[in-house]
Amino acid sequence: MKKLATLWVLSFALLATSCGEKEAEGEEENVEEQNEASIPEVGETHTFYGHNNFEIASPVSIDAMCAEVDSNGLYDGQISGPISAVCQMAGCWITIDKANGESVRVMFKDHFTIPIETTEGTEVVLNGMAQLDTISIDLQKHFLDDAKEAGEEVSEEEYAAITEDKIEVSFVANGILIPNK
Repeated sequence: MKKLATLWVLSFALLATSCGEKEAEGEEENVEEQNEASIPEVGETHTFYGHNNFEIASPVSIDAMCAEVDSNGLYDGQISGPISAVCQMAGCWITIDKANGESVRVMFKDHFTIPIETTEGTEVVLNGMAQLDTISIDLQKHFLDDAKEAGEEVSEEEYAAITEDKIEVSFVANGILIPNK
């Protein structure tokens, strides 16, 4: 019985340590698996990226979605609007402007990506969930780093101005439809 318990503990320890090593080695594999999951399906009018394909069914504007989040704390459904920016490092997020000029960042669930060549102004339809979210100081600076690495000019003053977490509406999309050209 003692040998069985010892064998079980050793097996578990070996499994735990090998998973830790595999995690570091497997990051590339994981990215490949995620990219395989987000291979676009081409339709007549739109190309789908993401994990949960969907049909367009009464999407709301970004402003209507924000109003719903403000009143109920959550929005679950479809939104549409023109892209105002695309992450130029990997295509892993976009922004859509509200009528007042402020942007809402759309993150992609499980880090699927869209082509970084997707042009500003492209009218997209997204399916997912929105809520108020706390954006940490580190994440805000990371977004500036992304912009800087993509060739945008980012000043030290912009970094210095980030002194506290920010609370904003955040949309996490599980799928996006981009019109075919």
